[in-house]
Amino acid sequence: MSDALRGLSVRLTRQELVLLFTTMVWGGTFLVVHRAMQHSDPFFFVGLRFATAALLLALFFRRYLAAISWLEIKAGTPIGLSIAGRYGLQTWGMQTISSSQSAFLTALYVPLLQWLFLRCPPGLMSWLAASCWRLPACCWWPGRRMAASA
Repeated sequence: MSDALRGLSVRLTRQELVLLFTTMVWGGTFLVVHRAMQHSDPFFFVGLRFATAALLLALFFRRYLAAISWLEIKAGTPIGLSIAGRYGLQTWGMQTISSSQSAFLTALYVPLLQWLFLRCPPGLMSWLAASCWRLPACCWWPGRRMAASA
């Protein structure tokens, strides 16, 4: 190891470590879903994921769910349906692209949706990350696969 590298140390806070772990789990789910598409229909798989989550939430938060009003149910229904639709379409798309491509495209459009719906433009780092899509995208033409793709 060179002398210049010996002096470098990375100190992460507990919050940064949790964020790093969450990012690794989030990235890993794309590979799990991609593998599951070899054995399941995308919309059945998404429905199963949502049903499992609903049952677990009902089990752990039953006291809070008993106090939910109809107004909250009416407000949450379109949100839940849009999330289910997005997950369904993304999972359907993972039948034709790799898990790494799906994760990359998901991470790309989130700042752009922020700008569209919240009228809050992405910062400089978001623009730099979004502009980097052109380099790997040139390897994604039909018939070509990136070596690291899952």
